[in-house]
Amino acid sequence: MVLRRLRTVQDFGHKAVLILGDFTAMVGDPSGKSATRPRLSKEEVDAHAQTYVEQVGEILDTSPERLEVRRNSEWLAPL
Repeated sequence: MVLRRLRTVQDFGHKAVLILGDFTAMVGDPSGKSATRPRLSKEEVDAHAQTYVEQVGEILDTSPERLEVRRNSEWLAPL
């Protein structure tokens, strides 16, 4: 649903901003209770992010004029 709404934004002539939770993926489940959310290395996260952006391209126009991809590590990593 979110991707379709971003596509609507693009269709109205705006640039959509897609935020990837790369820092969140590197943290995983800090409590250690969930094996389904293990900590991932930066390299693993980058590989997953690339395939995600490719999949998003099925719905969104991924040209730089129409889509800006940002990572939440840009503002969370310094914390």
